[in-house]
Amino acid sequence: MKTKTLYRTVGEKEMLLIIESNFKKFPPSAITGMYFGTKTSEIVKESFYELFKELDMKFYEVFPSNFKLDFKLINETKRKLKYNLAKFHFEILLYKINVSHESYYIFYKGSRRESEIKEFVLAFREKFCIKENSLYIFDNKEIANLIDVYPKNDDQYIKYADSIITVSDDWEESIINNPFKDFKYNEIINNK
Repeated sequence: MKTKTLYRTVGEKEMLLIIESNFKKFPPSAITGMYFGTKTSEIVKESFYELFKELDMKFYEVFPSNFKLDFKLINETKRKLKYNLAKFHFEILLYKINVSHESYYIFYKGSRRESEIKEFVLAFREKFCIKENSLYIFDNKEIANLIDVYPKNDDQYIKYADSIITVSDDWEESIINNPFKDFKYNEIINNK
């Protein structure tokens, strides 16, 4: 990606422009706030309010306070979501993020019907996910203590696999899938 940075000072006014030739599409939840200096004109602020009116965005004004910079909320916009996540009962057990991927481990308290789980996955991603992601959805909250256990012994592996409703990867996919009910799972079950 080619990036060109222009920096110009005119009197006491400074301007920084960053121009990228290949823009990536970011999910709406990736950008959450914007900070304005105290001398930012109202017309500039209004322009940004309009530009981001369809996103969940908080706008702040930065000002000096006791030898440091402080800020206050001056405006907020909300995006219209396609899905209603509020109708689902769930709890995030663990959240992991790195440079390119995020993983959510979720205790899901709702219906096990495939259509409802798929809708939950889409609603959850719309609301929370900002990168490529994996959603691990469980029907058992007590499984949380096994999430970061590697390797799992046979009993732990069976308990973990039996608690998974689905593991859903990628942005668009919402397929019901349990990758832990695999060859190892069947081997453990058959040897008991």
